[in-house]
Amino acid sequence: MKPEDIDLRKPLAALLAFALLFAMPAAFMEEAAVSLMGYEEADNNRVWANHRFFERMEEATGVRFDFARYSDLNNYLNTLKAFTAEDGNLPQVLFKAQLDPVTAQELLDKGVLVDLAPYLKDSAPNFYALMESDQAIARAISLEGGAIPALPHLAGRPGQNILWINKTWLDELKLQAPTNL
Repeated sequence: MKPEDIDLRKPLAALLAFALLFAMPAAFMEEAAVSLMGYEEADNNRVWANHRFFERMEEATGVRFDFARYSDLNNYLNTLKAFTAEDGNLPQVLFKAQLDPVTAQELLDKGVLVDLAPYLKDSAPNFYALMESDQAIARAISLEGGAIPALPHLAGRPGQNILWINKTWLDELKLQAPTNL
């Protein structure tokens, strides 16, 4: 048998698979984290780091979030506008991003944001179907050239702002229940 007749592909593939087997536990032990940046007023009593939504997402996916929450809108927008595509510390997700179309276009042009339009059909099929069935959604989130730099918050039902008043308290103060906000 000549050296050129020896097929090394199978033994090499087996060796690589064996080496990967020992490398996998170390890779899985590293905690996956997604960097998330956004704006929310400070006086709303929400702390993203212990918000139940993010806890449920971590439980469901195993992905942990690192937060950069800004409560000063000007500071947040200035930080956002200063980003460039070459920055090594770009957040992976903008949450409650406060993006107006001009800022979104600027960030898209600089390569800070990605046009999501080509990915929606395969990566977000339910949202894509909703957008296809209601063209107003597509128009509302698309920039002039058709790019979609961000996804909206869609609420199927209006918020429930219910005011509860203790009738015993009203009776004690001899007040009638209010009839309007």
